[in-house]
Amino acid sequence: MHSARLGRFSLVALALVVASCAPAFVAPQEVRDAVAARAAQGGLDVDAAMRAKGLFATADLTSQAAPDIIVDYSAAPSQRYCGTGGCPLQVWVKIGAAPYRLAFDIQALGHSIETGANRTWLATQLHGVHCGRTGADACAYAFEWSGAADQPGGFHAASIFGKPDHYVGPLMQALPFDLEAAPIEISSTVERFESACAKMRGGGDASGAVSTVPDLNEDGRREVVFDGRFAACLAENAPRTPVCHADTCGTIVFAAPSTPGGAWSKIYSSTSAQDYDFDFSSGKPRMRIIEPCETERCQRRSLVWFPDEGRLK
Repeated sequence: MHSARLGRFSLVALALVVASCAPAFVAPQEVRDAVAARAAQGGLDVDAAMRAKGLFATADLTSQAAPDIIVDYSAAPSQRYCGTGGCPLQVWVKIGAAPYRLAFDIQALGHSIETGANRTWLATQLHGVHCGRTGADACAYAFEWSGAADQPGGFHAASIFGKPDHYVGPLMQALPFDLEAAPIEISSTVERFESACAKMRGGGDASGAVSTVPDLNEDGRREVVFDGRFAACLAENAPRTPVCHADTCGTIVFAAPSTPGGAWSKIYSSTSAQDYDFDFSSGKPRMRIIEPCETERCQRRSLVWFPDEGRLK
């Protein structure tokens, strides 16, 4: 009996020794180089920052063969890149034989990896402004990977089993929208606003006005929204209001073409920028226009897809 106990204790001790001797995770060079550059921009001692406990972690958020790498800059904070919205939080993903690429990069106050019913998602805590609140208010955002293993994909805001039941627009993006690779219909919309601003002798920047949103026309692909509220026009460090024609400064929803190389189409547009949110309460995401009002609970009007007209109304 005594020898059996000693045997069990020996096995436990051996397991602990093996675990303690296991090599620490070392991020691949492309990830380390990018993180080191950001730490340097933050004015940190790069060598010390790269050794910070909790800076690098591995996870399986995307079902790739290689582990996903989470970089949590709160482990090596800097006033230059951390603030009231938290610190940068990144996820690097390796698709097939390609090197690791940055797939997620936002400011977050905290995060966790959660699973349930064969789903895995990144739960984040963000500044309250992303939920239409103040900085002191809680703002929970879930991000989930869309895309098959070894295939291109991306992280998008998700409602997990109905929670949260809606997100305030614009949706938080895992990465800034890539205007350089944008179709002409979207890039020309940005240029149209910036041109209207230039006529007021101002400098226009509508790069932050474009975002990817859930599928709204039931074709299985995501739509793109131009949000005039986030198109800036400045002259002499003061905001200017450009003279806008048609929907130049409005809210526009673009749908992807049904055939490769086809044109993106406007399936909704307004002459002035509108408040909106995305309702997930029914399981099928819907965009809702929030009507102007003087109370905290304004009326919300769901946009419904009319396939015969090719419009959201």
